[in-house]
Amino acid sequence: MQTNTSNFPRSLDLATLCIYGLSILSAGLFLFLPFVNLLHPSPWQCSLGTLHGFGSLLATVVIVYTGHLAFSLLRGASKILPQMRTLAFWSSFISFLAI
Repeated sequence: MQTNTSNFPRSLDLATLCIYGLSILSAGLFLFLPFVNLLHPSPWQCSLGTLHGFGSLLATVVIVYTGHLAFSLLRGASKILPQMRTLAFWSSFISFLAI
């Protein structure tokens, strides 16, 4: 006797769908966050908050990319060392501006 289980989703497919959905939702909310500062009542705080939000977003992206490249250094690939120095400088500079 054979049962037909093709009507039910596999747990792996459901878990993958949930992970992709949460990833897209959190990335969208993270990218939308600097625009929330535009709703502030004071024009001065509105512009400062928006600049801070975009600076923090850009700093996060650059720092994550720099950390991603750091794994190559752990494996002994020294050819990306000049790029790492440049990215480390810019991530520090952007973090200074965001703060």
